[in-house]
Amino acid sequence: MDKENHHIGIFVSSLNMGGAEKVAITMANDFASRGHRIDLIVMNSKGAMSSQVSPKVRIVDLGTNRGRSSFLALISYIREHKPETILSLMTVPNLLLGLTRIFLRSKSPRLVGSEHSYITDTNHRGGRRRLVYIGYVVASRIGYRLLDKNIALTSGISGRMKKQRLVSPSKIVVLPNPIDLTGIDFRQKPMVISNDTIQLLAVGRLDDLKDYPTMIRAVNLLQKTQKVSLAILGDGDKRSELQALIDELDLSEIITMHGFVADPAHWYVKSDLLVLSSKIEGFPNVIVEALAHGLPVVSTDCLTGPRDILDNECFGSLVAVGDYSALAEAIMQVHGRDFDHRVLRARAEDFDSTKICDQYLQILVN
Repeated sequence: MDKENHHIGIFVSSLNMGGAEKVAITMANDFASRGHRIDLIVMNSKGAMSSQVSPKVRIVDLGTNRGRSSFLALISYIREHKPETILSLMTVPNLLLGLTRIFLRSKSPRLVGSEHSYITDTNHRGGRRRLVYIGYVVASRIGYRLLDKNIALTSGISGRMKKQRLVSPSKIVVLPNPIDLTGIDFRQKPMVISNDTIQLLAVGRLDDLKDYPTMIRAVNLLQKTQKVSLAILGDGDKRSELQALIDELDLSEIITMHGFVADPAHWYVKSDLLVLSSKIEGFPNVIVEALAHGLPVVSTDCLTGPRDILDNECFGSLVAVGDYSALAEAIMQVHGRDFDHRVLRARAEDFDSTKICDQYLQILVN
């Protein structure tokens, strides 16, 4: 690995709670600890995760969430600070970063985008909304093609990008998120299966894509024949709707929502398994974190992510998206299996930040 210190920018929308934001902070802190000069570039520096940024990392606040203003501020930052390379995470930062090359030309640093999801087709969008979305897709195609490299978190995302002809296949590299496993104490003994209450854990933003109603209905089905509890860690604009559904099903003593939790280690330790009910994922970091704690996982088999991490179903179970009956059944089946914590932890270590950050640096500066 190149021992020279480099000036690297990492561009992400915000420091709010989210997988991409957590990954950006993990990489920024790791790179800075190696002696590199790191700028964490954000459209808005206010957010629940800002306290997790190392003091060795400089936060560059572009001061606006508006695309055009952020784009102009990003160009100004590049011209003034002249980083050697910039890594962006997620679709909007990726396309904005790529488009800067039109204005910077030969003065542009090395530009690398990290695609955490995929651009869907427009078949189900109509009217003006469809036209706006088509414009967005066209801008993305231009922006992405101006990037030097495009990192896809999974083979599924890579395949989708190739199918859409978003960029040249030669520019795509498959590389997962780096997950910081330091400080995670995995179970010291093989898991003991309890015949009493099944303690379920869910971690993630409370939005439509996470499809918590399916999880809540699965728990409602389970509680008719089995003692069960569910703790949900996360916040978002669907919180009031989810609480209303919990109340409607009379599950308030079984399902509890705890908002954003900066350090959920305590919750992983006291839980029996992690549940994910998402409609769409990119690379769900929480699955790796659960495995690192010795927890098996039950997840929907959504587009990209869970199947890759669980290596099909070696470390948990996968069910169809939106099928709460199958989710409930899988929870019972996984709870009845005797998982060895060492095997689960070993799988998590495949994504350890030190190892994966080495590979990111090779792409960014070599």
